Amino acid sequence: GAHDDRNKSRPVVITCVRPGGPADREGTIKPGDRLLSVDGIRLLGTTHAEAMSILKQCGQEATLLIEYDVSVM
Repeated sequence: GAHDDRNKSRPVVITCVRPGGPADREGTIKPGDRLLSVDGIRLLGTTHAEAMSILKQCGQEATLLIEYDVSVM
């Protein structure tokens, strides 16, 4: 995932989806998916702290850009 060193940063990967939470109820996001952007803000190349700050700034609704592997489906 995101790293404190920008040069070692990797995509933010969803590790779990809280049962009964909004993402679980919506049904699209799955563990292993990669979170590429939040409300148009790209996460690739951000540090872990920057990625978490961006996520914490979300209100009740956010637009997420998710990438997944078709071969895993």
